Amino acid sequence: MDASKNLHTDIKKIVSKTVLSEHSSKHWGGEFDVLSTPSLVGLVENACMETTDHLLIGHVHTVGANITLNHKGPAEIGDNVDIDVHIIELKGKWITYGFVVRNRALTIADGTHKRVILEKR
Repeated sequence: MDASKNLHTDIKKIVSKTVLSEHSSKHWGGEFDVLSTPSLVGLVENACMETTDHLLIGHVHTVGANITLNHKGPAEIGDNVDIDVHIIELKGKWITYGFVVRNRALTIADGTHKRVILEKR
């Protein structure tokens, strides 16, 4: 059975998240109360999973394998960010996503993310 047969490159989703104190640079040892890059990576990964994992068939899930992220600007604690996710490519068990993260109307990050479909154990 093809676990990804419900997926296609027209799939898009916008996931909105509020930047919390645990997402801050200070939480990761930095000095600023802004969204940290490690937390941004986590938010993007979760947004990609929210976009596709519920469409997979069978006892499978996705696992992150690669991310290219350009962190271009800040988001402060309490800001709402929109993570605009779309599928760029489907190749076998691989899903490649494109994403843009916006804080208000400003793009604060963009990039690509690859996930692989694996059977749950």
